[in-house]
Amino acid sequence: MIAKQSSSEIIKFLKNNIEPLENNAYGLGYRASAYLIDGTFLPCVIFRNSKTIVELAIRRFREEYASDKAKKIGLYEIVKSFVASGNCINDYNISKVQKSEFAFPISIQKQIQGETSMGWTGFVVKMNDGKSFSL
Repeated sequence: MIAKQSSSEIIKFLKNNIEPLENNAYGLGYRASAYLIDGTFLPCVIFRNSKTIVELAIRRFREEYASDKAKKIGLYEIVKSFVASGNCINDYNISKVQKSEFAFPISIQKQIQGETSMGWTGFVVKMNDGKSFSL
């Protein structure tokens, strides 16, 4: 059984061992592997402080309340996008965090630019053995 790391231990590990990846909408992200308390291994996840996204949600709610035309549908869609979309893991379900073998280095991430495939960026990776993979 893996000894459970506290939230403060996880944050300390991430800040001391993982180079953060900047994101304009979501703030800094720390890419690492995680073991959940049920033993599930997640090879690469992004850890973020929730403050940035919470502030974005509050700003969007205020903008929507200021708008007369879209109060009926707009507010519902905003709440839906912040509450019922994406994948999240609660910190209390995480047992241990470690460096991910699967996270591209920041230097490689910075070479990938633009949106090429309907909401995500497709690219090709050429491995040291000459094999190429489309992602």
